[in-house]
Amino acid sequence: MKRLPGLNGLRAIAASTVFIGHAYQILGIYYSENATRIFHIIDLGAGMVNLFFVISGFIITYLLMNEYAVTGKVNKWVFFGKRVRRILPLYFLVYGFVFILSNTTTLYHPINALSTSGIPVFALFLVNYNAYFATSLSVLPHYWSLSVEEQFYLGWPFLFTKWKPKFIALTVLIGALIIRNMSAWLAHHDSGNPYWSTLNSVMVTSNFGAIAIGALGALYHKDSRGRFIVFHPFSQLVAWILFAWYFIKGFNIPYINFEITELIFLVLILNLTMNPKSILSLENKIFNQVGTISYGIYMYHWPILPLLISLLNHIGLMPLFSSFYYIPFVLFGYAVVYLISFCSYHFFELKFIKKQPSTKRSINDNRVATVS
Repeated sequence: MKRLPGLNGLRAIAASTVFIGHAYQILGIYYSENATRIFHIIDLGAGMVNLFFVISGFIITYLLMNEYAVTGKVNKWVFFGKRVRRILPLYFLVYGFVFILSNTTTLYHPINALSTSGIPVFALFLVNYNAYFATSLSVLPHYWSLSVEEQFYLGWPFLFTKWKPKFIALTVLIGALIIRNMSAWLAHHDSGNPYWSTLNSVMVTSNFGAIAIGALGALYHKDSRGRFIVFHPFSQLVAWILFAWYFIKGFNIPYINFEITELIFLVLILNLTMNPKSILSLENKIFNQVGTISYGIYMYHWPILPLLISLLNHIGLMPLFSSFYYIPFVLFGYAVVYLISFCSYHFFELKFIKKQPSTKRSINDNRVATVS
């Protein structure tokens, strides 16, 4: 089976948008607070992480469904081995780099260094529960999404084969929606109780509802009535318009804001990957290249951008790079992070990816496996 089209394009859009949002956030910390007030791009970047989650839920469930249909089972150890080889080497490489640099230099000041007490939180992929542990994340706050992904990878293959996956995914979606909104309401109306604000923080960062929406999309992708509605040109046009509007203005829909945007993402994913009559295509060399190394872009940008600000300040060029709404710095930072990610993928990550065993369960798994 061939590589599913369009996913690298979506990854490229998501990773680049997250990069821009975090670039302005980092500028606000290390250079000028005004940088965080320029655009709504920071909130948009957070929303794009949910796009990664929807892609993960969809593609991993799709892979499991195909394997189960062909073999009647899921080889969990092969599945785990591929996830480990794809995610963990870079995960711990960047963590080690930041741990050493933050504890031996002041380059990441005023953000605290990574502490030894936080090692179990990162090693056990519990960063999304950091509100309970209160350990320093230093310049790795984006690791919370990797924890969510790993928890999904560890649990879903077992649930997929032991229980009815459609029921599980729907239960997770409804449960996440209820608990998140309940905790937000209680945090607002009982602000003197820190438990509710902590629970709300954890529920927002542990957005399993987005993964569940992606999983449901894969589980129902062959439904004829659903395909007729989702694949209809009018549905596609509406989804792309809303996607563009989300970039320009964002959404603020009470209670179901996340779910509405994630459904839009799912409609686009289904059309790009499954619909031969998709009205738009994201298949091109640039998107494919950026999407291929999007995991590296996501992992490297937070630790690298503060170092670039420090360097430009040291040589007196930061005022020049902060002109025109900081766009020169964003472009320069993206170029540097892209180059590092490109080298990392081809000279480091591929060494582990190529060690993955070739099995009948794969549909070119190296190319379609989602990274966040």
